[in-house]
Amino acid sequence: MDYKAIAQQTAQEVLSYNQDTSGWKVVKISDTFICHTITQSFAMGSISPRDFIDLVYIKHYAENMDIISSKSVDFPGYPPSSDYIRGYNHPCGFVCSP
Repeated sequence: MDYKAIAQQTAQEVLSYNQDTSGWKVVKISDTFICHTITQSFAMGSISPRDFIDLVYIKHYAENMDIISSKSVDFPGYPPSSDYIRGYNHPCGFVCSP
């Protein structure tokens, strides 16, 4: 299997998402938001479904560096539910730079 070709094709496809703006609309321009993520159960039910409430922050720094960071928080708008196990994420994210 040609993994390098698959990687290059994937990068080109993701880039095309950014370049093709038809059908997309801006719904929020603030860098800071709450993200509610729900996962399904796995391994034939041995891992229960979970939900996560993360604070996501996007910041642009000098020299073309962007940081997308997130961390789980408690948020009254999304109280725990008996349908999911509440998961918590430690500080994590991406640093994008040239």
